[in-house]
Amino acid sequence: MDKNFKYVMLGILAIIGAFLYFYFKGKKEGEGDATTEQVPLPSKYVNQEGKTETFTKEEAQTIRDYAIKLYNDISGLNWTHESELYREFMALSDFLFVAIYNDFNNYYKKELGKETLRNWIMDDEYSYNTQVFDTLIQRFNNLNLV
Repeated sequence: MDKNFKYVMLGILAIIGAFLYFYFKGKKEGEGDATTEQVPLPSKYVNQEGKTETFTKEEAQTIRDYAIKLYNDISGLNWTHESELYREFMALSDFLFVAIYNDFNNYYKKELGKETLRNWIMDDEYSYNTQVFDTLIQRFNNLNLV
């Protein structure tokens, strides 16, 4: 065998090994993050008249489900994101959009250096569909969600 071929093969194996190591290390670190600290379902909100109201059980579960789906899509090593999830998220009413944003922030606030859903998305902007990313950031801006 050619000496250079052996070095090329060793290099390729080293790269594959490093990739697998970091992939599984990231998966292991990410396990259980979504349920590490149980946060109750969102229950109350302030309506446009300034009165406190209660979410229905279905609304609260929908809000939490979206927060978890967004987290699962954003967290870990991602090369791409589920554009359809973000299109659905953006199509929701302002009421639900803000409620999901707030629930995500409450549920995942322990993650280091990422205090809001907006921060999570901004940190990972390179892997989003540009149109989806731009529209999502514009909606955050329009609703003063920073």
